[in-house]
Amino acid sequence: MAARRIAVLLLVSTLTPSLARAQQAVTSFDALRGLVKSGDTITVSDKAGVETTGRVEDLTSSVLVLRVGTESRRFTEPDVSRIRQRRTDSLVNGTLIGAAVGAGLGVIGASSCGGDPYLCTEAAGASIALGAGLGAGIGVAVDAALRSTRVVYERPETRAVTLHVAPVLGRGRVGAGLSLVY
Repeated sequence: MAARRIAVLLLVSTLTPSLARAQQAVTSFDALRGLVKSGDTITVSDKAGVETTGRVEDLTSSVLVLRVGTESRRFTEPDVSRIRQRRTDSLVNGTLIGAAVGAGLGVIGASSCGGDPYLCTEAAGASIALGAGLGAGIGVAVDAALRSTRVVYERPETRAVTLHVAPVLGRGRVGAGLSLVY
């Protein structure tokens, strides 16, 4: 009975979702160099909203060169509003979660064997190992199928600064009023 409780607790704790936080997009080509490398496929949105997908040929702190088909396209940092990259999920977490769930199910299955302690011990080991192996395989398959597109670069929002000048005229007064709007 205690083994069954432990197995249920293990299963529940493994399946309990945890808080995932998305990484923030970088706001400079210099910082982007840590996220994308030569040969990666990315989609660049320019300030006019036109999207271009290609492979990274070169990336400096001010220029991105993208291979699109047979030609190279050059983008400067002020011309780019957003860069997205398609990414696959890490296989490690799926393997570990799948193995833990499978092993937990193996423990539950093994705890239901009654009778000879020697047979139960052998059955428990085989059941846990088989469950962990099958679970790990399923976890890898699920993670291999997961792909997501995420924004890796986003140009920081710039605010326009406007200077308003207005004449000030009055009795015995002549001047100008200034206001700065940002």
